[in-house]
Amino acid sequence: MLSILIPTYNYNVFPLVEELYKQCSAVKDFTFEILVFDDGSALFHTENNKINDLNNCSYHIFEENKGRTAIRNLLAQKAFFDYLLFLDADVRLISADFIANYLHYCSQPENVVFGGCDYHKDSYSTATSLRYHYGKKREAVKSSERNQNPFKHILSANFLISKKAFLTLAIPEDNVYGMDLFFSYLLIKHQKKILHIDNPVWHCGLEENHLFLEKSLKSVRLRKEQWLNIKEISDNNSLIKTYNQLNFFPLNSILKASFGIWGNTLKKRFFKPVPSLWAFDLYRLLYLFKLN
Repeated sequence: MLSILIPTYNYNVFPLVEELYKQCSAVKDFTFEILVFDDGSALFHTENNKINDLNNCSYHIFEENKGRTAIRNLLAQKAFFDYLLFLDADVRLISADFIANYLHYCSQPENVVFGGCDYHKDSYSTATSLRYHYGKKREAVKSSERNQNPFKHILSANFLISKKAFLTLAIPEDNVYGMDLFFSYLLIKHQKKILHIDNPVWHCGLEENHLFLEKSLKSVRLRKEQWLNIKEISDNNSLIKTYNQLNFFPLNSILKASFGIWGNTLKKRFFKPVPSLWAFDLYRLLYLFKLN
């Protein structure tokens, strides 16, 4: 009935798989498999190999890094069942009924179902304060709010989709940060129905502040190079929408110069224990103008 698919890289995913296995095994007359593909990592092989000792579970290591999107495509192709539950390796289950909560939707192939995520207070540290507060404020959103603008709140760390629908999307395998935005575009393009539910997972593997900023700026560059003029993306992304509204002479020249003037000041504001997300947004916007 259900294939649970988890890409991993340098992460001990066995505790997550063990809990998933327990929940799946507790459901009467339920068939499942859990597939974990290791994307060429050098760590946690011993821990993750224990996955192979569980019935209907397998752990496969790739010698070379292929990228998370490529690994997801391979997982989908390998999956035996018609419904796919994708989870990131660095999540943990919140509800003891996590699997049971999804089963109702395995008879609704027209829907792509997103369970959501949350951030446990124990994940916070001063080193990860920006990622924690960004996730808590921007990603840990109740389904009632997400369903008001469903394509704006696409988080691929925890979602259910039919195998046929996923393979139809033909997701590019570029290994880039920020692919959830493009994933949302593909769902719009292929006219998929989105349903958000409250079945969240804890997101545990938070990047430290400087790394999160570095990855965020890579995502900004990708938006500028490839996605700036795609209406379905700009309509669902505040950064691109604001850029397009302000990108006219002479304002664009002023904003471009402002990055050099205000960039370091803004950075100090969002690298605090309680960061200013407004400063983070403005920093990324000015950086986008700097790329002109």
